Amino acid sequence: FIQYKRAYSSASGVLTWKLNRTKNKDQLEKLQALEAAGFAVLFALPRFTTPGALQLGRRRLLLATSWITPRVINPKEGPIGHHEIHYDPAKGAWWVCSEEQTPIEDVNDHNILRQRMDKPFEDKRAAAEALAIITASRDASLLKGASVLLRGIRKF
Repeated sequence: FIQYKRAYSSASGVLTWKLNRTKNKDQLEKLQALEAAGFAVLFALPRFTTPGALQLGRRRLLLATSWITPRVINPKEGPIGHHEIHYDPAKGAWWVCSEEQTPIEDVNDHNILRQRMDKPFEDKRAAAEALAIITASRDASLLKGASVLLRGIRKF
């Protein structure tokens, strides 16, 4: 599963991505549960913010995107609630915060995407559990991935 997040840029050049903007504010928790069940789950964080930058980089968008696994995003307040991921390119520093800032240590490059997506379903029980999490969430972005999950389950 890939959860794409839109980037926002501040006047100082710090990029921000908003998490848990769903009704229950629990998307991060659900994605962490899917990852813990053995599924490939990534946040796609584009490092471009304008239509012009998108057009200029159209052939290299994967390289202009950072990939973060949900397990490394651990706000001090817990996974439920509104959170923001921040990146300061001048300092090379990543952090997540809602009220209190927490550093993020393990930000991956585009190779993680290929490695995670090549990983087959290892456990039918885990796949069924993931499907239950997705369908119970009623989160439109997660429900879109349910058909991919079902195709993977049918290959068993």
